[in-house]
Amino acid sequence: EADRVMTPILGKPLTSYIFMEGDEAALAQGEKNLKDTTITQPAMLTANVAMLRLMKKFGFQPDFVIGHSLGEYAALVAAEVLTFAEALEVVSARGREMAKVSMEDNGCMAAISAPLVEVEKVLKTLDGYVVLANINSPYQSVIGGTTAAVEAAIAVFSAAGHQVVKIPVSHAFHTKIVAPASGPLKKVIERMNVQSPRLPVVANVTGQLYPTNRAEIIDLLAAQVASPVQMVESMKTLYAGGARVFVEIGPKRVLNALASDNLKEKNDVVILATNHPRKGALASFNEALAGLFAAGVIPSIGQVEVNGMWVTTEVAQSAGPVSSPSVESGFRPQTGSIVISGAGLGLPGRNHNVFDDNNIQSILKGEMRIDPLPDESRQAMVDRNITRLVKSESGAVMEPIENLEQTLKLAGQRGNFDLEQDFGVPSERVEAYDITTMLAVAAGIEALRDAGIPLVMRYKRTSRGSLLPDRWMLPEALADETGVIFASAFPGMNRLAEEAERYTL
Repeated sequence: EADRVMTPILGKPLTSYIFMEGDEAALAQGEKNLKDTTITQPAMLTANVAMLRLMKKFGFQPDFVIGHSLGEYAALVAAEVLTFAEALEVVSARGREMAKVSMEDNGCMAAISAPLVEVEKVLKTLDGYVVLANINSPYQSVIGGTTAAVEAAIAVFSAAGHQVVKIPVSHAFHTKIVAPASGPLKKVIERMNVQSPRLPVVANVTGQLYPTNRAEIIDLLAAQVASPVQMVESMKTLYAGGARVFVEIGPKRVLNALASDNLKEKNDVVILATNHPRKGALASFNEALAGLFAAGVIPSIGQVEVNGMWVTTEVAQSAGPVSSPSVESGFRPQTGSIVISGAGLGLPGRNHNVFDDNNIQSILKGEMRIDPLPDESRQAMVDRNITRLVKSESGAVMEPIENLEQTLKLAGQRGNFDLEQDFGVPSERVEAYDITTMLAVAAGIEALRDAGIPLVMRYKRTSRGSLLPDRWMLPEALADETGVIFASAFPGMNRLAEEAERYTL
C-alpha cells in the first residue's frame, strides 16, 4: 500500500529503501538514504501502521491512542482521522518541508537526563535561543535551538554532572527554527478528508485530547512541527482518562521507557513493547500478546491464531479485568512452537549430594538441611577475631568472638559436589571457576536433563577432511532458543577473597 502512494512521490518504491541486498558499501549507502527525513518519515509511519494492523489481527484494539512527534500520525490513522494513504502523503510533505528549511544556522538538539524543573530553571539563565523541544518525562527531556545556545546548555548540564547527548539531526525540530514548514504543511493537510477521531487521541501540542472540529485538527497538526511535544501532560491525560495498560506499537521501545518514567509512581499500570531490538521481533511481539492476556485485556470476540494455536475469545467482557480469560471450546492444536522447561535444584546438607535427585521431595517433606558446624570451622571464626551483634531486651551490643561458645553452632553447609566427576566438566575449567560459577554450570546441566534436552558432541573438520571431537553443546536445532536462568543465594566473591588473602598478612 505504501509503495502505491510513495512511488510517484519518491520515483521508486518505499520498500526499495527498506529491504536491500548488496555488498557492505551498498548497505551503508542504503542506511544513509533511509536516514533522509523525506524517507524516514513515511517508512516509520508504515512500520507503525503495519504493527497496529498486526495487533488488530490478534483481536486487540486500543481505547486511547497517542504518538510522539511523527508517531502522532500513526495514532491519527488508528483513530481514523486520516487514512493510511492520506497520512503517508502528509508525512512525506512534512519531511520535505522540514528539509527545505534552510538558515544560516539550522540549529541542533540534545537529550538531557535531569529533573525537568532543573532543566527549565537552567534554560532561563542562558543567552540565545534554546527551549524544551520534547518534554518527555519528569526526568528526561530534549532541548533545541541555535547551535551556540544548545552547546552552551550542554556545557552547563555536563558540568552539573547530568548525562547529556547531542542528537544528530539536520534541524532543531519542534522549535521556531522549523516554523517555516508549518504553512506549506497545513496546505497539504487541508487537501485531505480529515475526519473527527473515532478514538480519543492525545495531542502532542496540548497534552489534551484532540478536538473534533476539522479546522482545529488541521491547525494543531500544522503547529505540531514547531511546537514542543508535551509528553508529560499527555501521560497525565491518559491516566486520568482511565488508561492502565500501555502498549508501544512500533520499532524499538523508546516510548516504553518514557511511559515508565512518567508512571513510575503508579502501581496499577502495565507497560508493554512489541519490538524489543535485543529479543527480536517474534519473541517480543509474543511477549506483548502474553502481557495483554496476563493483564486481563481480552481480544475482540472471534477466533485468533496465536503461533498455530486457535484461541476462541467468546468471553464476557463486562466484569472488568480478569487474571485469566475463560475460553470456551479451549484450544484446537495445530503445528507450532513448543516450550519445554526444566529445573535444577541444589540444596545444602553435609551428608547429601548438592544436586540430589530427591531434592524436591526433600523440600516438600520439610526436611531439615541445617547441620552442626565442625569444631574446626568454629575455631576458624574465633581465629579471625570476628565481632558479632548481640541483641537483648536491654538493647544491642557489639562484642568480639573469643571462644567456641560464642560462635555459630548450626548452619547450612555444602554437601558432596564435584563438577568434574559428576558433570564431566574438564578439570582445567573447574580450576578457573569460583563456587558460584560451578553451581551455575551444574544447575544448568541439571535443568537441561530435567527438560530432556541432551548435550551432544560437536566435531570440527581438519584440513585433511577428518573429524575431531570439539566440545559438548546443545543440539543445533535447539541452540538459539534454549537458555538457562541461574539463581543463587551465594555471591561470587570467594575468589576475590582468596586473591586478597594471598597478599594480606
